[in-house]
Amino acid sequence: MLRLNIYWERAESGILNNDRYNAYNWLDVAQRQLCWAHLKREFTKISERSGVSRQLGRDLLAQQKKLFRAWGRVRDGTLSRVKD
Repeated sequence: MLRLNIYWERAESGILNNDRYNAYNWLDVAQRQLCWAHLKREFTKISERSGVSRQLGRDLLAQQKKLFRAWGRVRDGTLSRVKD
């Protein structure tokens, strides 16, 4: 982790994709992007619970799906990143 610390201190800006491992806690939250694969797994686990959690998990998965569809459109040029 020391190498990452040294590298990151030299970087002017950026965002680090990570899995919420506590070794990354030294980074400002604004510089951390949580891993979507990990989040999707957690949303799936929540959706497998009973009661209110089930619906929450399903809603989170639906939002994740919408987000990735939109990102796919940005990447293929059918959706602009800039809001008109």
